Amino acid sequence: MDRFWPLILFGGLCIACQNSDHTDVQTFTPTLANWKFEEGMDAPPSVPDLSTAEWTDLRPQILDHFEREVYGEFPDKELLKTEDKVLEGPTRVFGGKGYRAQIVLTLEGRNGDQRKLLLLLYYPASVGTQKVPVLLNLNFLGNAATSEAPEIILSDHEVYTSRAEERGFINLRPTEKSRGIRRGRLPVEYLLAEGYAVVTAGYQDILPDDDAAARPIMESFYGLPPAETGAIAIWARGYHWLADYAERQSFFRVGHLVATGHSRLGKAVLWAAATDDRIRAVHVNNSGCGGAALFRRAQGETIGDITSRFPHWFRDKFHGWAHRDHLIPYDQDWLLASLAPRKVLIASATEDAWADPEGEFLGLREALPAYRSFAPGSNLPESMPAPQDGYAYGSGLVGYHMRRGPHDLQESDYRAFLALLKR
Repeated sequence: MDRFWPLILFGGLCIACQNSDHTDVQTFTPTLANWKFEEGMDAPPSVPDLSTAEWTDLRPQILDHFEREVYGEFPDKELLKTEDKVLEGPTRVFGGKGYRAQIVLTLEGRNGDQRKLLLLLYYPASVGTQKVPVLLNLNFLGNAATSEAPEIILSDHEVYTSRAEERGFINLRPTEKSRGIRRGRLPVEYLLAEGYAVVTAGYQDILPDDDAAARPIMESFYGLPPAETGAIAIWARGYHWLADYAERQSFFRVGHLVATGHSRLGKAVLWAAATDDRIRAVHVNNSGCGGAALFRRAQGETIGDITSRFPHWFRDKFHGWAHRDHLIPYDQDWLLASLAPRKVLIASATEDAWADPEGEFLGLREALPAYRSFAPGSNLPESMPAPQDGYAYGSGLVGYHMRRGPHDLQESDYRAFLALLKR
């Protein structure tokens, strides 16, 4: 069913939000209440066509809504201490094309405990003559899983994963067998050749991905009621902490932070970028429900599926929409719209029906009015495009990548992202 445009009344004049003549609405200061997110509507309100000033006013209200209704509260940013300890490097790697370093950051919890956040850093050899842009990344199975290099330190934190022993994890701890098992998901040599530095960390250094293990840490360490926060918000704060570290380094270009995340970390990087303007572009990969896909479609993973399997990911209030996807009065196109005027790549895969690729595409397409307010040339194909590895469909601030293959993060996804960044 078609999305509807609400009418806004002010000064005795009725103006439809889709009116593209912004000269008529300059005195209007939008509030989210103008778009009634009420249960029982045939469809959630559509993302409106507003001026750039009006979008600037509306954006914090959108973010407040998604914090209250979906993702929950963030941990205090100040839990990250500013003292960085270098554990290795800089070490020349890839035949002298770049350098590697390992750094440990300290998080100090509300209960006085500490968690160590182990960073793996790469930067191009050119850093001696010029400052470089930085790609931020949270990885799944710890830094050692991203490379076979024996020097990369194994995480001290518990790592929850399926097929643990097969992947080289014994008693929730990584072993030598786990080295390099996810190396394809972070093509460091390619990124260095493109002039990017890379900062990555294991997401479970921040919070374990297990409901029973996570909730006590949410409460005691992060000082947040588990019902009012979610793991995605805490992992999103992890991206913010990576940005804090990157900004302190003199050889990184200020204002040139970009970020990528896959699957559940695609959800996290979307929320992280939406809530931190320092992230100037974001690559949201195979993110599905709670990421770029539209809830109302209820294709692939639904709200009921995700909240029953991973109840710790979202605040408890969001669980109320389980098995009621068709009634939810807001959708992810509004969150995607809040990223404008920054660049966004949404990436899908042909064999990833669980993430609803068409829903991911439509989420960004329905957010286009916001991007066009800032960059009128921003556009996407009218309908779902064919797979083309490494190609970013679209123009202006937005891109969509459809890769052949399964639910994964591959070099072609990064190629599409960097193609968008070069526009």
